[in-house]
Amino acid sequence: MYKRSPTRETRHVYLTGILLLTAYMLSAKEDDSLGLLTPEEFAAHTNNHTSSTQIDYEEHPVRIKKILVEGNRTIPAYTILAKCPYRPGDLISRSKNRLLLRSLYKTFGIIGKIEIEEDHPGTATLYIVVTEKRPIRKVTLRGNSVIGTKALENKLELGSVTSADEGDFTVWGEKIRKQYAEKSYHNVTVTGSFITNDDGETEVVLMIDEGQPTYVQRVNFIGNCIATDRQLRSLLFTREDWVFGFLNRAGTFQPEALEYDKSVIENFYQNRGYLAARVTNVAVQQIPGTHNVSITFHIHEGDLYTISEIHAEENQLMSETEQLSIIPIKPRQIYIRELIRDTLETLRMVWGEQGHIYADVHPTIVPDPEQRTVSITFHSDLGPSMRLNRITLIGNTKTNDAVIRRQITLQENELITTRQLELSKSRVQGLGFFDPKNGVNWNIVRLDEETADLELILQEVKTGQYFLQLGTGGMPTDKTSPSDTFRASVGLQNSNWLGRGIQGNISASYSRQDRSFDVTLADPWLFDRPLYGSLNVFHRRSKYEDFKLANNQHPSELTTAGFAKLGFAIPRMLNVTALAEGGFESICFQEIASNDILDPILQRRFQSGNVLSLGCILMQDLRNHPTHPTAGYLWNTGVKVGIPYSLAKTDFGFVKWDFDAQWYASIIDEYDLIFRLHLFASVIQQIHHYSVPYRELFHIGGPATVRGFLFGQIGPTLNGNSLGALKAFVINAELLFPIKLDASIRGVLFYDGGAGWHTPDTQLIPQGLLINNHFNFRHAIGFGIRLTQPTPVRIDVGFKLDRKKRLNETLSEVHFTMARDF
Repeated sequence: MYKRSPTRETRHVYLTGILLLTAYMLSAKEDDSLGLLTPEEFAAHTNNHTSSTQIDYEEHPVRIKKILVEGNRTIPAYTILAKCPYRPGDLISRSKNRLLLRSLYKTFGIIGKIEIEEDHPGTATLYIVVTEKRPIRKVTLRGNSVIGTKALENKLELGSVTSADEGDFTVWGEKIRKQYAEKSYHNVTVTGSFITNDDGETEVVLMIDEGQPTYVQRVNFIGNCIATDRQLRSLLFTREDWVFGFLNRAGTFQPEALEYDKSVIENFYQNRGYLAARVTNVAVQQIPGTHNVSITFHIHEGDLYTISEIHAEENQLMSETEQLSIIPIKPRQIYIRELIRDTLETLRMVWGEQGHIYADVHPTIVPDPEQRTVSITFHSDLGPSMRLNRITLIGNTKTNDAVIRRQITLQENELITTRQLELSKSRVQGLGFFDPKNGVNWNIVRLDEETADLELILQEVKTGQYFLQLGTGGMPTDKTSPSDTFRASVGLQNSNWLGRGIQGNISASYSRQDRSFDVTLADPWLFDRPLYGSLNVFHRRSKYEDFKLANNQHPSELTTAGFAKLGFAIPRMLNVTALAEGGFESICFQEIASNDILDPILQRRFQSGNVLSLGCILMQDLRNHPTHPTAGYLWNTGVKVGIPYSLAKTDFGFVKWDFDAQWYASIIDEYDLIFRLHLFASVIQQIHHYSVPYRELFHIGGPATVRGFLFGQIGPTLNGNSLGALKAFVINAELLFPIKLDASIRGVLFYDGGAGWHTPDTQLIPQGLLINNHFNFRHAIGFGIRLTQPTPVRIDVGFKLDRKKRLNETLSEVHFTMARDF
């Protein structure tokens, strides 16, 4: 370390304070990946330095005679000098001073100060005065119980800390307090100290005093006349604490959320015609004797305004009359702020359809307080139309580019329109490989007045599952599952195998009645062409324990089958696909012991043989996401023919038609309230005297059809056993809503109804023994929970609306399944 001469007359210039902060900000701009401090954190390290007189070295040039280093304890002076941009003989400049200070902080993490001593006019000695942090062995947290030590250490990145000073205590304290504030602890204090151990090593101890949590006990409103307190409370993020507040964070006090709540209240009024409505004040008061607070919103509602006149500037694309005909606002309507937004969006969409994607649309709103009316004029600056240069994909680490690009309808040198952007975005979202919330977004990079690049920003999600499913009353997606008691399934499935969009599934299940092994492979772009191909092979051993035969025997079935599908998109029809299907099944039932008068019907129902089938399917999928849809619809209809022929040695022959449709609608977007409607109908026709396989018949009741009932409970039965129906009808209506704000827990209210009727071969059944062979619509209501974390779980509880006590029916049934993503 070099020492200055105390006898020399010196003039010290301290380039600290603002200069240091500026140096930091410049370094942060150059490299955001260095993990540097924020400006506030950087200031915490330098708040003891003060600025003194600064010299303009452009007007008074000073040449460096020599360079010395002070304050260094562990870093050699020559290492620091290696990072210095000066050499003896150089002129001093502010830009090099900033570069030196920035380099010291970025390289060594030390705070530097520059001191200059002029020994002769025009020449000086430059001192680099550094303040090193103390080397430490570790940082220890004490006093924390609400937040785990591991979580805090990860947030503060303490594992990589090897040195510290008092400035770090301030920085760490602010970060810790921020973490606690998210859990409603606003009175946390953090103190740091250096402790030297017996072995001479130093460690930092951060002592955390958590204090008491602060909850929102009451939310009050003053000045509201047209809206009730209850209405306004339901809109806010800040909610009163209650017993189950942990589910939706009710009671959490977040001061920064109050500004959001103010805007929500003002929007509420302005969407009802109260143009001048304002929240004039938000008072936060501590409730005496507690750590909780009461929040009061002071509201000025103002007068109700109506729209007197509407204008729209004419342009080269549309006249004023044409524009006014397509916007949702009309004269003499109540002023609604949301309609203003809708109009702006409508006009932007219209101009965007013509390639003017940078069109600027803004309103001029002129109120007349005396008449309580407003005049609105919409101004549109179209700007030039844009053509596409190229498309870049960002964020798809797993999915191949080709899988995504074949869903994009835009081509190079084509006019960029909002319709094409939205259609391409919707098609990419429809793959189901990206986050349904915000996983697909366009970024437009303008190159010049007429061309632009497009960046498709993607956020991938897990597309596979290894799952364990437990349930009763049949399987939730299989209308022909015979299992009406406890069932367990395991398997692997992936909808984006190898990143090529190939769908694969392998599963096995076990119950007292059913054991199966199933393998499916499907490629929606077979041979890199728009052809759909799939292959499904399965082997099932089923024992129908709840179908009681004589001597307590139960039918036992062994089925081995394979199916293949080949499909293609129908040109000029949006997402409509036609599929052809062929398959072969070998069905083998154990010999059924004679049961007197019931023997003929049982022999027909549980008949062994082979089934050769051909079919065709027509389907359209316009949902906005395949697994988490919030809007759109899906339908499919098909015909399957079981062909009787002599070589197969079979007595099976039938024609089966079915129709299945689902419709989704977002009721209230900001609350993620989703309505789902599902409709299923099907008819089977026997061919002459041939039989229909038991598995092809419909067994209505259970989680796949009508919850609240057991498998086959709604349909033809014989001595309490489900015979299966030739005709089926099911309707399901669901209302899904989030319980947690991140939608990891969702609730569902449902109504299910359905019927199965007309079993085959009724002439073989003695009169009076067959029940429910006619159309008998049964229905149920219920509720359920959908969990996505830590593992997907589905629980439904259904209650019969038309319970038949004389048949000893239970009031309700519970259906449970779970799976695991990977």
